[in-house]
Order: sequence, then C-alpha cells, then structure tokens
Amino acid sequence: MKSIFFSPPLGHCRKIYLLLFTLLPGILTFGSCENRIIPSDYRVGLPPLPPEWENLLGPPQWRLEWINPDGEIKILEKDGSSLPELDIMVEWTTPVIAYPFWPGRGIAPGIFRPAGALFPFDVEKNRISLSWRGGVDAWVYLCLRDAGGVDGASGTENRQPHYFDWPRFRLLMESSDINEEVRRDPWLTDWRDVAVRTIQSGFDRRRIKPAPREELPVTIPQSGLYLGTSPFQEGRFLEKDETALFPVTGEVDTYVTAQGLLRCTQGVWLWIPRD
Repeated sequence: MKSIFFSPPLGHCRKIYLLLFTLLPGILTFGSCENRIIPSDYRVGLPPLPPEWENLLGPPQWRLEWINPDGEIKILEKDGSSLPELDIMVEWTTPVIAYPFWPGRGIAPGIFRPAGALFPFDVEKNRISLSWRGGVDAWVYLCLRDAGGVDGASGTENRQPHYFDWPRFRLLMESSDINEEVRRDPWLTDWRDVAVRTIQSGFDRRRIKPAPREELPVTIPQSGLYLGTSPFQEGRFLEKDETALFPVTGEVDTYVTAQGLLRCTQGVWLWIPRD
C-alpha cells in the first residue's frame, strides 16, 4: 500500500501548514519552519473515566508523560484536579500520554491503559484534549520511537513517528479495512510488534489485528465485577468458585475487583487480595 509516512522535510512543513490554517487563524505572519510563533505551554484536558472504573475505583492519580522542547521525555504524577501546563515540543507531531493509577489499591502506573493526545491534532487554542482513543495513538507513537531509536536506525530515518501520517492512521483505524475486534478495542493489537515491523520494513495495515491468544481457565476466588484494564473492555460479573475462561497472551493481564487483583498469563493465574 502507499506509504503512510511523509517524506522529510515535506512532512515537517505539512504539520506547520496544518497549524497555520487550523490552529492559529489569528496569526497573520508565519515565518519559516524554524521561526514559528507557536505557544509551547498547554493546559491538559483529561477524559472522564469509564463509568465502571469510576464506580469501582473512584478518582485516580495520573502519570503524565510528554516530550519537552529539548526532545526529552518528561514525567509528572498528579491528581486530576491540579494538573499544570505542559511545555511540549512543537517542532513536529508530539504525544502526550496519561496513565490512571490507584496507589491505595496497588494499581501502579502502566497497569491500566492510558489516555492520550497528539499535538497539533488534538489542540484547541492552548488546551490539548486527551481521550482514550488518543491514548492508543500516543502509545503507538512511543512504540515507533522506541523501535527506531531517538534518531532512527540506519536507513529508517524517514519512518520516525513525527513523519507518520496520523490523520490518515486515525481514519484507517475507524474503517472496515481494520479487524472488527480491533476497531472495538485497539488494545487487542500488539503495538510494539507492529512498531518494530513498521520501522524495519514499512507500514502494513494487515499487521493491525488481535495478538494471538489462548483461553486460560480460572477458578474465581471472589464473587464480583471483574474489570479489564482497557477503557473499551466491559467488565464481567463472576461468582466465587465458578470456572471462567480468560483470554491470555505472553504478557501479564490484570483484572480488578473490589476484593483484589487477578493477574493472568499463559498457563498461570495469581489472585492478590486487597489489604
């Protein structure tokens, strides 16, 4: 298929043109790609929690990660009521990612899937609005960045995430060209594997599919609602001592209940009761 990457420097300037015509209509003079009048401090707008998360776990803390103007990944942990403005890189497409976590319940950052956004596509004035779908995009961006290295491996410089056609990717993810399960829950895909293969040999939409899974039988330790960590995944009410099947991969998946955490991977499950 036609490459989903821009060719630099055209891709770089295309982002600038998008800013000019959609984000900064009040600016009458716009300089070269190196001399732009663009604010770098942005307020963060967090999405509402999925109702099942809110009802079971209450308000979370948030771990924010973003790229600053020096190209460094910055990290900040705050509650959702006192988020600062973020000084972000505006030279090209930039991700902001936010992991909800509940330290009082033993749920660390990274267990639950993140919300996120991409600059400039999710910006209005000086606000960058995070969403759960945007969390997938921000995660894919970071996977591509990690797969190619900060400066790109030899021969892969044009496949860096800031040259990726993100609007086209978003349209693709909503289209019938993508597996129906993945359209409902994009976290079913192994995005790290997709990123590595994309950096190595280019983008191929056929790789966007559910990761291989097997069914793990679990003897339910406590009755209650069992929540997965994807915001697109519905909880399951299960009874104590019944045997339920959980889809597992080589990664460790976590399910949260009011009584504790259930962790599953291939052939093994572990119940961690709440203190």
